[in-house]
Amino acid sequence: MNGKIIAIVVIAVLLGSMGASLAHGEVKADTWWNSAWKYKRAITISSQEVLNGYQLSLNISYNGHMRADFGDLRFTYYNTSAGAEESIPYWIESKVNGAWARVWVKVPHLNVGANTVYMYYGNPGAGSESNPDTTMSFYENFSSNPDNKFWIYRYNNDTANEGVWNSENGNFYLTTSEYRMGCMAFMKYHGSMAHGFYVHFRYMIGGGDGADGIAFAFYKDMRPYEIYKRVTSGGDLALSANSDGSMQISPGYAVELDTYLNNFDPYRDYVGITDTFSTPLPSAHYGTYETNKVDDGHWHSMDIYFSADTSHICVFLDNEKIIDLTGVPFAKYGCNYTGFGFGGATGDSDDNHIIDDVILTEYTDKKPTYILGKEVSQKASESAGGSTAGGGLGNYMWYIIIGVVAAAVTLVVLLLLRRRPPQAHITQNYSQENYENMQGDNYSNR
Repeated sequence: MNGKIIAIVVIAVLLGSMGASLAHGEVKADTWWNSAWKYKRAITISSQEVLNGYQLSLNISYNGHMRADFGDLRFTYYNTSAGAEESIPYWIESKVNGAWARVWVKVPHLNVGANTVYMYYGNPGAGSESNPDTTMSFYENFSSNPDNKFWIYRYNNDTANEGVWNSENGNFYLTTSEYRMGCMAFMKYHGSMAHGFYVHFRYMIGGGDGADGIAFAFYKDMRPYEIYKRVTSGGDLALSANSDGSMQISPGYAVELDTYLNNFDPYRDYVGITDTFSTPLPSAHYGTYETNKVDDGHWHSMDIYFSADTSHICVFLDNEKIIDLTGVPFAKYGCNYTGFGFGGATGDSDDNHIIDDVILTEYTDKKPTYILGKEVSQKASESAGGSTAGGGLGNYMWYIIIGVVAAAVTLVVLLLLRRRPPQAHITQNYSQENYENMQGDNYSNR
């Protein structure tokens, strides 16, 4: 009997521990971040690698429980270190009220495999907290003076014609249409581009007699610029630093939008990939595309996707893929520098070189995928044992009660079995033949 009592105690402890453990899991799954929001959906994110501060783009369809303008959207992440569900930054990049929204969410940490964040809505009185500056690695629409967003280096130190904010139109002139100008503007971004990057910007080149172009520089060594405080003008598109008229190599890569035919250029008007590891001039070209869209005086959009994990770059001009390149030169030189920015220059010919609406995020070809779960209401969550402010004591109590009841039922059953009258013993006489057959069976089943 003592052995049975010990067994009962062990069962009770195990059930109680199991209950507490399950209750802890329920707190994570069912805790309601804020009772003012009445609905939520889980977003399951699958990642092939560990990512920190990753910006994930979501396509959200309108739900009748949401505000029509999506102003009540909130996103949360369970912080295991703090043991609490916390709101995370998001930005609504574009939307059609009452129909859909494209939303960027900055997820603090993604492990390999499945990860979960939550989307809350259903609070008509909530104002939007959409914020591109806290969500993206870099964002600038030039609606205000961008001086604190860039490190700017000039050829002539002419702040009226090199690196100029146009406050009236809300854009940024790398150069105006004056001769012998140059500017490199490195972005003060946050986060890491170790896995790769995605950049979007708009540009316009024109208004002069056609030179020299714009370059988007990436994984660029900024130290020569920091040392010499000056860039070059003309055909190198400010991709090298300037020491008293001498070009100083700044290793790195660039996507050129070149508008002048120098002796090292393949065409007059083209988009191309270049590097400046062995020479200050952008004389090496990989994956070029000839087009008149680089110098036509109209606005165009450019999107560049680069995965450092696979040495793969794709360039889109006005939503059309124009370059798709893998390997050289990225596999050869690596991605060891941190400078990202825009260069622009004029020489003996000139143009306005203007940029606008710049977005930079981390990117990888092994990009995470996501699945939106079913809608859960706050009432349904509470009915299932959830809580609204990080509670969960009720869950613990329920599982402890279950453990105690189970132990009591086990005790009663054992007592009833103990009181049953003894049964007659049944003896089985084995013949030598049966015994040998049985042994044979045992051996054959080993």
